[in-house]
Amino acid sequence: MFDVIVFYILKALLAVCRRLGPVAASDLGALLARAIGPWLPISRVGDRNRRLIMPHLSRRERRRIIGDVWDNLGRTIGELPHLGSLDMSDTGPGFVVDGASHLQSGPAIYASAHFGNWEALPAICARYGAVFSSFYRAANNRQVDALILRL
Repeated sequence: MFDVIVFYILKALLAVCRRLGPVAASDLGALLARAIGPWLPISRVGDRNRRLIMPHLSRRERRRIIGDVWDNLGRTIGELPHLGSLDMSDTGPGFVVDGASHLQSGPAIYASAHFGNWEALPAICARYGAVFSSFYRAANNRQVDALILRL
């Protein structure tokens, strides 16, 4: 039942984001994720891991990093409905592409990590006419995963 509730909340959020422009949708996603994310159990896992790999950080610094992670994830979600139409600029949610000539240089393997909007790589490659295929770890919630794939 929880998975169904999460699916409908995400579906409603994406519908709102679709009606907003990309900047407002990105900001809304960040605001909501920063407000809710740190309270989720997964944030405690992140804090524990951060303590293990960066023991010199204070609790405040770890909390700031976790908040930034949630901000990034919220922005990524808010921008999902707009990925196909984002500008190639750095004036807001958009793409900044360094080395675009490499996208047209022939077969290659591109690696993307969860920095910025990692979902942008397929849209960027499509804009440059590069054939692209990707793999990922499916979301635990099947309905959410299907929604992400449709986007």
